[in-house]
Amino acid sequence: MVLEILKEHNSRNTAIKSKELTELLGINGVKIREEVNRLRRKGEPICSCKNGYYYSENICDINN
Repeated sequence: MVLEILKEHNSRNTAIKSKELTELLGINGVKIREEVNRLRRKGEPICSCKNGYYYSENICDINN
C-alpha cells in the first residue's frame, strides 16, 4: 500500500510526509520507515526530501 501511495507522489513538489502516510495507513512512523527501506532494498526509486517521500524515476533525484 505504501508503494501505491508513493507512486502518486512522484516529485519533490508532490512529496508526502511520513505523518500523512501514518494517518492514511493507520500505522506508526517506524513501520513507514521500515517499509520504505524494504522497498528501496528491492530497487524501488523512493526518494526523500524536506517535503517527505516521493517515487522518482529521475536519475538525478535517485543519486542525490
